[in-house]
Amino acid sequence: MAENQPFARAGPDRRRHGMRPFVGMFVALVLAALLIPVVSGQGTCQSLVDMADFDGSFEAGGGTTTWTFVDVDDPFFEAGYYGAGITPANFTFFRTRPTDGTSVFAHGFDGANIGAGPYTISLATTTPVQISNAVMGQPVYLSFDYRVGWNLRDFGAMSDRQFLLDITVGGTTMMDILVFTMPVTTVRSDTGPLSFSIDLSDIMAIGAATTVGLNFRWVIPEVFSGPAFFQLDHVRFDCCPAGTIDSGTTTIDCEPCPVGEGDTTTAPNTCTACACGQTSPFGGPCEICPPNQVSNPAAGDVDCRTCPGGSAPLIDLCDCGPCNAGTFAEAGDEACQDCPAGTFSNAGASECEQCSCGFEPNSPTPDGCSICGPGEYSTDGIGCLQCPENSISNSGACECNVCGAGTEEVNDNNMCTPCEAGTFSDGDGACVPCPEGQVALGAGATRCDLCGCGYEASTDGTACNLCGPGLFSVEGSQCQDCPDGEISTNSGACQCDECGPGSEADT
Repeated sequence: MAENQPFARAGPDRRRHGMRPFVGMFVALVLAALLIPVVSGQGTCQSLVDMADFDGSFEAGGGTTTWTFVDVDDPFFEAGYYGAGITPANFTFFRTRPTDGTSVFAHGFDGANIGAGPYTISLATTTPVQISNAVMGQPVYLSFDYRVGWNLRDFGAMSDRQFLLDITVGGTTMMDILVFTMPVTTVRSDTGPLSFSIDLSDIMAIGAATTVGLNFRWVIPEVFSGPAFFQLDHVRFDCCPAGTIDSGTTTIDCEPCPVGEGDTTTAPNTCTACACGQTSPFGGPCEICPPNQVSNPAAGDVDCRTCPGGSAPLIDLCDCGPCNAGTFAEAGDEACQDCPAGTFSNAGASECEQCSCGFEPNSPTPDGCSICGPGEYSTDGIGCLQCPENSISNSGACECNVCGAGTEEVNDNNMCTPCEAGTFSDGDGACVPCPEGQVALGAGATRCDLCGCGYEASTDGTACNLCGPGLFSVEGSQCQDCPDGEISTNSGACQCDECGPGSEADT
C-alpha cells in the first residue's frame, strides 16, 4: 500500500487483508439511552462517539483512560503525551504541534539499544469505542493527524520502518492497514502535517452502534539504526474524510478540497495548501512527495517535481537550489555532492570535469583549473607534481624534460645548468664530484679524466698540477718521492733517474 495514501473509500486497493468485503450497506441511526447522545437536527454531522469518554486528542495526558501504550526498552525518545514545542535533543527534527487541543502522542520511532529486534511501539484503545451515525446512509470515517521525521541514511539502517493500524470489531481484526513507510537510506527532518482517513462503513453494524478497537503500531526491524520522531494527534470519527470539508448547512455535504489544498487540520473545516514537500489529490489529504522531490502548493504547485541536473532539493523542500561550485548533482539526486578528487565544477553543474594536462583543480574550492608552475607537471589534470630529480619544466607542462649529460637542474627544477669544473653528470642525475685522482677541467663535463704522468689531480678535481723536483707520477697517480738512490731534477717527471757512477742522490 502506498505510503500516506489518501482516505480509503470502499475497494480492495485501499485496504489490506482482514477486511470484510464491501457489502454496500449504510449505517442506520440507532441511539439507545445507554448509547451516545446526539444533537437533534436535520442532516448535519453529529457526534459519532461520546467525546467525554474518548480522548482522541490525548488531552488527559498520562491520566487518559482511553489509551494504553507500550514502548521499546531503552528508547531513543520515550513514548508519551507531550505538549507543543517538544523535539529530541541534538537533532533537527520538527517540534510537536498539536492539531487539536494542547497535547499529542509522540515517540522516537526507533529500535532499542538492547536486543536484536524487530521492535514494536504500540498505542491501543483501553476499551472498545462505541460509534454510531446520526444520519441514515452517511459513511463514518476514522481520521487522524500525524507528522514524522527521520534519518535512515547515516546510522546503518538496512530496512524500512512502518506505521500500521489494526481495527477490530468484537475483538476480531477487520482492517489491517499500512499507513506510512519510512524508506531506508533517506533523510527527512519533517514531513509537515499529514492526515489519514478510512471509511468504516463496511464494518459498521446495521441499526446499532458498533464497538471498535484501535491499535496503532510502529514496527522497527532493527536495533538502534537511525533516529526518528513521530507525532500522532486528533484521532476522530467523522462524517467527512480528511481532504474534504463539510459545506452543508442542512445536509452533510463533503466537498473535496482542490488538488494541493488537502490540509484540513491547520484551519478546521477549511481547505489549506499543503506544506512544502507535499501534495494532495483532488479530495484527498496531503501526502509527502516521493524521496528527493519538491513542491510548493502555496505557490501553485499541484504535483511534486524532480530537481533537474545541477540542482537539489532545498532543506524546506519548497524548491530546488543550484549546486555550488565544486559540487554536482544529477537529476533526482538527494543533495549536491563534492566533486571527486582531481575534478572541478562551476555552479549549477550536473557533472564534474577533469582539467587538461598541465593543470590541476583550484583549491580549496575546485571551481576551475590552475596552471602547474615551473618545475611541476600534470599528465592527467588531476594534480600538479614536482618534476623528478634532474628534470625541468616550464609552467603548464604535461611532462618534464630530463637535463642532458654535463648539466643538472637548479631553481626547483626550473632550468638546467652546466656542471661546475671538478664535477660531471652522465645524464642520469645531478652533477657529482670527480673520483679521487680524476679531474674535470672545465664546466659541463660528462666524465672525469686522469692526469698525465708528471702531474697529479688537485683535491677539488679542477686541475692537474705538476709534480715538483724529486717527485714523479705515472698517469692517473698522485706525485710521490723518487726511490732511494734516484732523482728527478725537473718538475713534471714521469720517472726518476739513477745517479751516475761515483755519485749519490742528495738527501
